Amino acid sequence: MFFFVFTDDKSESKYCKMYALHERVMLRLAMNILQDQGLAEDVVQECFLSLLENEKLLKKLGDPDSPATRGYLVMMVKSKAINLYHKIKKQKDVINDDENLLYRIEDANSNTEKILANAEMLMEARQYLNLLDPMEINIMILKYYAGFQNTEIAAILKIDSNLVGVKLHRAKKKLATEIERNRKQKEAAGHG
Repeated sequence: MFFFVFTDDKSESKYCKMYALHERVMLRLAMNILQDQGLAEDVVQECFLSLLENEKLLKKLGDPDSPATRGYLVMMVKSKAINLYHKIKKQKDVINDDENLLYRIEDANSNTEKILANAEMLMEARQYLNLLDPMEINIMILKYYAGFQNTEIAAILKIDSNLVGVKLHRAKKKLATEIERNRKQKEAAGHG
């Protein structure tokens, strides 16, 4: 955990007031663009973290309740949300490209049975991966496949290390819920 120290009480008060006044509007706008509560919250958090990291910008913004401040914050969250939306769309297009996925698992020495077994396993894994947003997938791969620490993942993805932990928690919770639901369905089908 980290703490930001403001150079004066006025800046801290201004930041807190800005957050209280504009967080809901920013969250609604991000939600409208991303259609995902968690992603929208992440984008709003990134906007306010940007302000924390740039006290000069915070001072430039003036009155927290002014239309100029509100306009800047709305523009900031809209820009970040649209960028994330496009990034997610691009990553989903790659994930949904079956031929691309099959090509990745195939190598010159593979036999047909091995390719089909890998494809079947991939399709099952894909069912679960579709539950996650692309950022969660990237974090899970970096954490559990590549073995990176949260701080290293944050540096690679250029996000806050606290956000890495939050995303990992959300992803694991989504996957655990779905795996348990599928297990119960299979048990019910086997007994019914």
